[in-house]
Amino acid sequence: MEAAAANFHPDADTSLYKDDGVAAKRLLKELEDHRLLEKHHWFSLFNTRQREEALMLFDVLMNSKTWETAVNNAAYFRERVNEGEFVYALYAAVIHSSLGEGIVLPPLYEVTPHMFTNSEVIQKAYTAKMTQTPGKFRMEFTGSQKNPEQRVAYFGEDIGMNVHHVTWHLDFPFWWNDAYGYHLDRKGELFFWAHHQLTVRFDAERLSNNLDVVDELYWDKPIKEGFAPHTTYRYGGEFPTRPDNARFEDVDGIVRVRDMIIHETRIRDAIAQGYITAADGTKIDIRNSEGIDHLGDIIESSLYSPNAQYYGCLLYTSRSGVPIDMKLVLAVLCLAVGASAWPHLVNDNPADLAHRQQTVNRLLYRSTEPLRFDELEAAAANFHPDADTSLYKDSGVAVKRLLKELEDHRLLEKHHWFSLFNTRQREEALMLFDVLMNCKTWATAVKNAAYFRERVNEGEFVYALYAAVIHSNLGEGIVLPPLYEVTPHLFTNSEVIQKAYTAQMTQTPGKFRIEFTGSKKNPEQRVAYFGEDIGMNVHHVTWHLDFPFWWNDAYGYHLDRKGELFFWAHHQLTVRFDAERLSNNLDVVDELYWDKPIKEGFAPHTTYRYGGEFPTRPDNARFEDVDGIVRVRDMIIHETRIRDAIAQGYITAVDGTKIDIRNSEGIDHLGDIIESSFYSPNARYYGSLHNDAHVILGRQADPHGKFNLPPSVMEHFETATRDPAFFRLHKYMDNIFKEHKDSLPPYTAEEIGFPGVQLTRVGVEGKLETFFEDYEFDLKMAVDSSESANEVDVSAAVSRLNHNDFTYKFDIKSNAAKPAVVRVFLCPRRDSNGIIYTFEEGRWNCIEMDKFWTKLRRGANVIRRKSSDSSVTVPDVPSFQTLITEADKAVAGNSGFDFAHYARSCGIPNRMLLPKGSETGMEFALVVSVTDGASDEQHDALEDATTESHTQCGIH
Repeated sequence: MEAAAANFHPDADTSLYKDDGVAAKRLLKELEDHRLLEKHHWFSLFNTRQREEALMLFDVLMNSKTWETAVNNAAYFRERVNEGEFVYALYAAVIHSSLGEGIVLPPLYEVTPHMFTNSEVIQKAYTAKMTQTPGKFRMEFTGSQKNPEQRVAYFGEDIGMNVHHVTWHLDFPFWWNDAYGYHLDRKGELFFWAHHQLTVRFDAERLSNNLDVVDELYWDKPIKEGFAPHTTYRYGGEFPTRPDNARFEDVDGIVRVRDMIIHETRIRDAIAQGYITAADGTKIDIRNSEGIDHLGDIIESSLYSPNAQYYGCLLYTSRSGVPIDMKLVLAVLCLAVGASAWPHLVNDNPADLAHRQQTVNRLLYRSTEPLRFDELEAAAANFHPDADTSLYKDSGVAVKRLLKELEDHRLLEKHHWFSLFNTRQREEALMLFDVLMNCKTWATAVKNAAYFRERVNEGEFVYALYAAVIHSNLGEGIVLPPLYEVTPHLFTNSEVIQKAYTAQMTQTPGKFRIEFTGSKKNPEQRVAYFGEDIGMNVHHVTWHLDFPFWWNDAYGYHLDRKGELFFWAHHQLTVRFDAERLSNNLDVVDELYWDKPIKEGFAPHTTYRYGGEFPTRPDNARFEDVDGIVRVRDMIIHETRIRDAIAQGYITAVDGTKIDIRNSEGIDHLGDIIESSFYSPNARYYGSLHNDAHVILGRQADPHGKFNLPPSVMEHFETATRDPAFFRLHKYMDNIFKEHKDSLPPYTAEEIGFPGVQLTRVGVEGKLETFFEDYEFDLKMAVDSSESANEVDVSAAVSRLNHNDFTYKFDIKSNAAKPAVVRVFLCPRRDSNGIIYTFEEGRWNCIEMDKFWTKLRRGANVIRRKSSDSSVTVPDVPSFQTLITEADKAVAGNSGFDFAHYARSCGIPNRMLLPKGSETGMEFALVVSVTDGASDEQHDALEDATTESHTQCGIH
């Protein structure tokens, strides 16, 4: 076979073919011109061009005179054409060519298992292959018991029934032409009968499961039943999900709904009249024994249709118009008979920091696999967390609680998705966080981390460890590796993850390009680079780790200005997103309304490591209650109560006291009730607007749990900004905050004045220019490893926004030596229509660029400030491999580990300080203020040059 693939020349001897090589030459020409579908891409028979290509190869095989010629061609083109096209063409040729007589085709569910197997099982098979561990995995039917259709999933998902259906269409393909050598007898009649029998069998199964028989489909009514297939292409991402009650829409460039109605009407007219009108105008009687055959031909429609242009292609275009599940396909098919209805983990010793960094690296290294470092393996196997309760600040209360849950088998299993928005899963992660926070020593914390790492869910472990390193004093100085390399599935498109799996299984290193989600037909794709930027994703998730909504001061300290920073950090994300939209000729984002459709749908193209695909939301989905979690009316009520508090000027605490919010602390209280955090003075009354909004928005693909879908991107802080609706949600909340701000009296001259100080000139040195660059990050943690298979290098390359460095120059006159705080903002000048913003419109859209403390001398001061020193931003965290290498080197050499510059991940990536420009240039106003440094409450900390990214992430 290899020799034939390498040395055979299909067009060298045209006498080998019945058509003198016409088909072979045609296919070779397409191949030479690079017009064929690439390998490693999905194939669908309903894609016109892909079908044409598969049939080109079928033509070659059908025209081969001898078995040897057919085999040589099959081997040659197998190595050069798309895999799906090849398999289809070969199966069809074996069935229809006389050369294939007697050959038994292997079951398709073993040749192309992705088409027949749930993605969860495929994932387990990948893991088994990558780790060289044999396994047998149980496949569950799709959906959940909340979905009545799940009762009959065993029928539609039966692999034997699936093979019957696909093989019928191979035996009687709609594209068949009698020029291939013979006529397919009674094709139209058998089309009707085979699918009629599928339908009545399905109905019988429904009756045995206490379900009504299947109802027919209507083009002008919603498709009542949604469907979440829980399957993934081998190459190309997830099979799309359809929500309940989706309405038919035209499919651009393929078929319109009105065409379906017109073609159905013409077919029904033919039935009523008793004849079909052929393309040449002759009337074909169908009120006889051959009528059902003609009717089947026009309904399918096959090449046997006597007038395809007039009667259309009802079944084929119905499939193109919407991804229809088995039930709906059967309903359409039954139309064929016409009349029928159908804290930082410390010691000041630099070497000690290196040891601690090394230990955290090792705890996080391949967190889905067993520990592989001797000292940690020993702790995991031999440590008894509750043997000595004097090791804990709480005398072991937290560790005993977690051990009891573990012994009672109440904890989430390993190899399962984790979401912080799942109440029980969050409780479990915080049980481990409690244990780590109560450890008195580093050694105790490490032993507990190693012990529970091997016993609790991986997602819960990673979250608890990250939170503990950030909030425990034992973790001071440790640099947490970038989450996009620790849990890459949350940051990387499923197509790239699939390629990484293949690279590991075939032991072939690779670097794979990540494309942003969507297509150019979707205007939102123009700004996908912002919401999908992995640095921006890390900033967002780290902010919520630094200021978690579940934080309780019993952990040891108060999170200063948490509510205010919740407002400011998300306000800045929103105005930055708006600036990116303006530079891409889009309107600023509109707010979200609970009583209106969510205009923008979202298909994330991401897959959980364990648990299937992230759900898709279609355009114009309407909010529905999420069973057992949150109702739409609750969102409206809580919003009303918050707006009432703003109008009244006070929040009512749970004990009835009134908390004034028309003062400098008001924004902090308001942020606490909107998020809502444990700091909310009355969470029962004001609700949890922000957190519930993430859930209700995220669950709209499956609000009733009918399809048993995992959480959406909105239910993970790592992935939330990928969804454009995230910014609509935060624009909605931002407008509530603005309502409060607008209710406050303006600042007085005394409050913002700085007597004796004058800012005389502002300049910028360097060209303000943005550009896109490639960035590469490691994907080794995305694949499984084992001792029997070498670890290969796999990485992802993604395009990301950057800008040239620049420097501000401020000329300031002062009548005395005094401290000052300089604030810098960049404010868009025009809206998307080129109209200049009024001051009132523009002030709310200003982007914070920097805030820093400086000491003025008496007289003239010239202050230069580099863009790279901005207190808004952070640099790229070193790669996980760099942290591993440098920590190991420091430990081996008993030397220091000085990566303090990277100890914070919260902050806008420094390369995104400037919003994207345009070819003609974007017009902004640079607004600078200089205020009295002594009047800033945190001025002592601001004087410390190491307080990075404090403007949105606070001072730690």
